[in-house]
Amino acid sequence: MLVSEIFSSAFGWIYFLAWSISFYPQIFVNYKLKSVEGYHLDFPFLNVSGYTFYSVCYTMGYFFPESASGTNYGIGTVKIQDLIFAYHAAVLSAYTWVQCMIYKRGKNKLSTFAKTYTVVAWVTSIGLFCLQNVFNVLPATPGFNIIIYIGYLKLGVTFFKYIPLVYWNYKRKSTAGFSIDAFTLDFAGGLFSVLQNLTDLYDGTTNRINPIKFGLGVFTMVYDTMLMLQHFVFYKNKRQKVKTSSILLGEKDPNLYSALIDDDVEAQQTSLDFEIKTTEHEVKFKE
Repeated sequence: MLVSEIFSSAFGWIYFLAWSISFYPQIFVNYKLKSVEGYHLDFPFLNVSGYTFYSVCYTMGYFFPESASGTNYGIGTVKIQDLIFAYHAAVLSAYTWVQCMIYKRGKNKLSTFAKTYTVVAWVTSIGLFCLQNVFNVLPATPGFNIIIYIGYLKLGVTFFKYIPLVYWNYKRKSTAGFSIDAFTLDFAGGLFSVLQNLTDLYDGTTNRINPIKFGLGVFTMVYDTMLMLQHFVFYKNKRQKVKTSSILLGEKDPNLYSALIDDDVEAQQTSLDFEIKTTEHEVKFKE
């Protein structure tokens, strides 16, 4: 086995683990707070359709790399890590959306754009499938077929789904209720996914980059960098307020987190009220 093949396999499993594990921190935060107010609804909503498309795309690319007519789908090489990750991500995306349906959402609402994109994606996918595979009136080519089309729809989901989340944090000037662990792992997954693509291209394993996988990795790293800057640099003081308020309460109170997420002014008043109450108790104790 070539050294490059060893690196490719290692990069593949590292990206698989990082991206797979990245779903769990936010699921845990949602469960712990019984709230999804800090996690913009567009992100998990778009993920459900996105990873469904991704699973179908990679199932066909892995088990049936060519169509019945012998046409290559144009998505490059699909590896076992890609396939397992797609299935795992689809299941956890659905589970996360269920959390969004049952937990407190506050002012967090699904955007019209997310609804429109999802409807258009499904309608056009079904329409293209019928035209190419049922009525046979539109020929499939490596550059234009139903498999690569739904792959690009997933790429579109990845490009758009982070924007509301970045804006939501900016609007609140806070990242409360948002799991930075998830997006740190997300960044690592994107990095190693890109490295695997480049390694495979370098050693001749494939004669072209998997455009969908490569694009996902690049978009992920760009947006995750923005989110990490928001969390660790721009809104660092707001994170400190959450910690301080939790200490005053003696525990991480979901109601206080909700206040911080809903309205920064109300949150500051809540923290002040607890400080006053704490002071009053201390005075009474001394008396």
